[in-house]
Amino acid sequence: MNTAFGSGNWSRATFGDTGLFSNNANFIFIDGGNGQGSNLFNWLVSERTNLENFILNGGSVFLNAASWGESMNIFSSSILYGNFGGGNSGTCYLSDNTFGTAGSYFTGNGCTHGSLSLGETGWNQLMHNGGAAILAERSFGQGWLTLGNLTTDNFWGAGTTGLNTNSFRADVLNRAQSRTHGTAPVSAPAPLTLLALSLVAFGLVRRKQAN
Repeated sequence: MNTAFGSGNWSRATFGDTGLFSNNANFIFIDGGNGQGSNLFNWLVSERTNLENFILNGGSVFLNAASWGESMNIFSSSILYGNFGGGNSGTCYLSDNTFGTAGSYFTGNGCTHGSLSLGETGWNQLMHNGGAAILAERSFGQGWLTLGNLTTDNFWGAGTTGLNTNSFRADVLNRAQSRTHGTAPVSAPAPLTLLALSLVAFGLVRRKQAN
């Protein structure tokens, strides 16, 4: 984590921690995958208003969950649970390649557990599976929200043009963080470390504001 964001520039928290929306953070990455869907669902039920206000007031959030049952709501949009069996494929439209070319298409046995229901207009769809959005972004108030329904990359495979999963995950995280309003994008030398840990852990990660 220190390699990714520098010592003292980030902190890791769990869903039970308090003060998660304090002013010392401008970016929050939340992942509820790897069997933690119920924990994330319960946390969102109790903290949804605080999370939405954090975004509206200028914070950036990347919320990803490939849950096994619960559909999760934020603003007027949802991360929907679906059948996670069988083969899935996805097409990526990510233009930011800060950490290398991600590729545009991949196939895999379960790259997503469902889809996104985007209730508002103005969403920028970054990835879809059979036409259904599985990664999208949108501004809300002064802030930014990135929603994902992506599993861990051990369920992914090479596609027609191939997908560099390391570059892709790093670019998505960097893109989401750089959308923070009122602050300049912060370059992180190896955000892959942060994303990899978050994908297999229960909790959320905060990026502190630069002084």
